[in-house]
Amino acid sequence: MATTVYDAQQAAVGTQASILFTEEPYSQDALHGRSAILRCEVKEPADVEFEWLQNGLPVQDTEQRFKEGSNLQFAAVDRHRDAGVFQCLARNVLTGEEARSANASFNIKCECGGRQRGTRRSLLLPTLYREKHSPGGARGWK
Repeated sequence: MATTVYDAQQAAVGTQASILFTEEPYSQDALHGRSAILRCEVKEPADVEFEWLQNGLPVQDTEQRFKEGSNLQFAAVDRHRDAGVFQCLARNVLTGEEARSANASFNIKCECGGRQRGTRRSLLLPTLYREKHSPGGARGWK
């Protein structure tokens, strides 16, 4: 059986698809260790199953990250495990038709020592090292 795949951009420019997203995941800020959710809903959900992809590969349910209905729930966002691009895949089980949502990612921040640090940790380390080893002391290094 041939599978027809539509993405959100094709739907936006007028390609006729029977799977239409009413809510798509979007990129958002998240705190390392805190909960988050990526939402995905379609106009007519009968006979539609949902799968989540991370960097193009299927997401496996774990205690920390799992599918809840059509949404992807994160009990505790992890800046290593949850880095990358997520996408919702909706598939009609009767026709085989598939539609992919827009891409979404997390800007994962860490609350470390009272400061929020972004996922670009490598850019912060030289500055923090200089602060710790400067004659003025650590100035908040923990």
